[in-house]
Amino acid sequence: YQRVMRGRTVALLAVAPVLLVGIGTWFWVATHAPKPLSVRRGTYPQENPEVCVAMLSCGRAPLMRDMLDATVRHLEQFEPDVRYEIAWLDNSGNVVDGARLARVLQVEKAMLLGSNYGQGYAFNTLWFTLCRGSKYILSLEEDWLWQESFKDVWIRKAIEVMEYDPKVAVVSLRMLSATWKIKSEIMKTSTHVHYKYALHRVHKSGHLNGGCLLHYDRLFANGMMEELNFNYHAAHSPEYNFAMKQRGYYAAVLVDRRGESIRPLDHVTKEHAPCTVEPLKEAVKYLNQSLSLPNCST
Repeated sequence: YQRVMRGRTVALLAVAPVLLVGIGTWFWVATHAPKPLSVRRGTYPQENPEVCVAMLSCGRAPLMRDMLDATVRHLEQFEPDVRYEIAWLDNSGNVVDGARLARVLQVEKAMLLGSNYGQGYAFNTLWFTLCRGSKYILSLEEDWLWQESFKDVWIRKAIEVMEYDPKVAVVSLRMLSATWKIKSEIMKTSTHVHYKYALHRVHKSGHLNGGCLLHYDRLFANGMMEELNFNYHAAHSPEYNFAMKQRGYYAAVLVDRRGESIRPLDHVTKEHAPCTVEPLKEAVKYLNQSLSLPNCST
């Protein structure tokens, strides 16, 4: 009996390390595995997209996941007729296991940049490369979220505005900052979707970056954003809007019958993204040296 018990003890000690490693691996995977979408996409992958959901992030994968989850939930529950694909670009170089995260979140196209290349480069790549082939681009950033109180076919209404009005290249769906003015008469489509042109105080142009729907061909006609300034939120965004205005295009916002703007997207956090704090200092230094420019890192 003692001999049998000693044999069992030796066998247990031999397999114990393997069991511990297995349990540890299972626990790590269970606690670190990406959380899947709360609502599965009806069609994935989408081979004939009408809209490209363009997600720009800067290393904050949990925020990106929540924003993407809310977007898919909105589309599947309220706008199931919209054919959409998802494109994700991260501009930080800090995302761990991004390929696995993209698969879990049902992303058709993903690009993880090795460093912060700036807002201009990121949006150019996201819009003109990853979203090529879609007629419309739903441009999003990870620190925005759909407001639960706004439940309607907002993307379809934004599309209808651009189909009705050939001058509209972008429809903003977000809260606008104090530098933006909504100052035009109330207009409406043939199906009574009300909208106004959104104007900037300085350049009298529209809003363009995250939280809007873009018309790809009208965007393409204006060309790419300036990429020389490596700050994440650089001044070239209003300048790009101004260039669009010079070509006869406008930005619009959805409004109610009284003319009050409807903004289904809002900031989920007021913290700046890491890309805002840390621009590409080495790239700026290289440009200063190679082009003999004054110090532009400030």
